[in-house]
Amino acid sequence: ETFGCVVLEALASGLPVVASQISPLDDLVGPGCGELFRVGNSADLADKLALALDVQRKGGYLVSRILEHSERFWPSRVSEQLQRVYAEA
Repeated sequence: ETFGCVVLEALASGLPVVASQISPLDDLVGPGCGELFRVGNSADLADKLALALDVQRKGGYLVSRILEHSERFWPSRVSEQLQRVYAEA
């Protein structure tokens, strides 16, 4: 899966995400929406999973922030952005 639909589905459900720090995942997981780990680094993955669990224990990620961030990737928003780009070209 090259785009990150699973990540977007989680974010659109208000769930935080732990994902690889690669494109496009690093663009999809915004500040306060989860954690990114360095590719190929299992120790960093373990650290980010522990961090995410710790954040959840201390009150969690703000669901409203996650949902707001995920709206950037709704098809209607992406379509509007593309239309603006084409109109400017």
